[in-house]
Amino acid sequence: MYRRIVVGLDGSDGARRALDAAIALARVCKSELFLVSIVELPKYPGAIDEIEDERRTAEEFYREMQRQAVERVTSAGLAVHADVRVGHPAQSLPAYAGEVKADLLALGHSGHSGIWGRVLGTTADKVVDLAPCSVLVVR
Repeated sequence: MYRRIVVGLDGSDGARRALDAAIALARVCKSELFLVSIVELPKYPGAIDEIEDERRTAEEFYREMQRQAVERVTSAGLAVHADVRVGHPAQSLPAYAGEVKADLLALGHSGHSGIWGRVLGTTADKVVDLAPCSVLVVR
């Protein structure tokens, strides 16, 4: 049914639950998992060095988080790929799913968007609209 499952990881509880659901589904379907984290650059003006430092810090955080996730996935006996990208999550997650020809994209209902997500719409809402495949939104 699902051969390639993308999981959006941002370090939130929702993303951890989405990974759990994707692992369970991948076991049943014998799927490959593709873990992707999106580094969102600051929206405020700043010195190039400050922005670069923030990007580097975020990448280090996501790589460590993904290292732990990869260990969980491989210990479940599943094939896994991990990637960190720079961009806007609502645009980059669907684009990545298209690149890897995913059948399913799994993500948490609410990540780090907090109050802004309630006002402007969550990343999950936008991903559902833009994704080239089915989307599993996990609460």
